[in-house]
Order: sequence, then C-alpha cells, then structure tokens
Amino acid sequence: MKSIFKIISKVEMAITMTCLAVFTSIIFLGALFRVFGHPLNWSADIALFLFAWATFLGGDVAFREGKLVNISILIERLPIKLQKTIAILIYTIILVFLVSMVFYGIKLCPTTIHRSFNGVQGFSYIWVTLSIPVSFSLMCLTAVDRLIHILKSNDKDMISKM
Repeated sequence: MKSIFKIISKVEMAITMTCLAVFTSIIFLGALFRVFGHPLNWSADIALFLFAWATFLGGDVAFREGKLVNISILIERLPIKLQKTIAILIYTIILVFLVSMVFYGIKLCPTTIHRSFNGVQGFSYIWVTLSIPVSFSLMCLTAVDRLIHILKSNDKDMISKM
C-alpha cells in the first residue's frame, strides 16, 4: 500500500509542479503580449484550468506529507487514548467533508459539460470541474490511510502530528 501512495504522490507532485510552471509562464506571456498590443485571449482560461488542478492536487500532496496547518500543542499534552480519540474524530469529520466534496463535485460536472471557455472554443469547463472530485477522492484515500495508521498506532508523537 505504501508503494502505491508513493507512486500517487510522485505523480501528483509532478502534475502540480508542471501545472504551476505552465500556469506562471502563461500568465507572464499573456501580460507580455498584452503590453505589446496582442493579447492572448486564451491565457486566462488555460491559467484557470491549470490553477484549479495545481491547487487541489497540491492540497492532497500537502495533506499526505503532513504539511498542512496543525495545532498540536494542546493535543500533545493529553493522554494517548484521548489523543487517539480526538484524532479519530477529526479525521472522521475530514473524511465526511471530503466525501461530500466528491459527491457534489461529481454532481456539478454534468452542469458544466456544455460550458466552454471564452478564449478556447471546444474546451469544456468540465475539465476544471473534474479537478474537484478527482483531487478530493485522492484526499479521501489519504485520510483513510491516516485513519488506519492512527487506529493501529500507539506512538504519541505520530498521533499528535496527524
């Protein structure tokens, strides 16, 4: 299971980094061309597409790596059983939120299939909308993995940093 998460994490990181690099380049080129009087009509649309994917996939990378904001100063001082209970409760709430985002993201997709970008004809807005259920599904896998580790572990440091 760890090897699958490593592969997923590497792929997500590569896609996220690529999206950010291309996003930055497109925004720069769009501004540069606008200065010279030849605006790129498609630059903002493609940048939005790339930014959505980079944001949500990057969120899962940060979640998996434990790089999100975590206030553990209070939890670290509690007994291990209470820490574990709080961590399970928090991850259950997170999982409910993530599943609802997947559900509503999937529900939103058909409403955007016929919407196209102004600057890019034939490029459906569904490709931006798909970033929600895909990324949040990956975050669900991360949350379930974390929850399993919490349930199996009695390591105080690992539980308080989850």
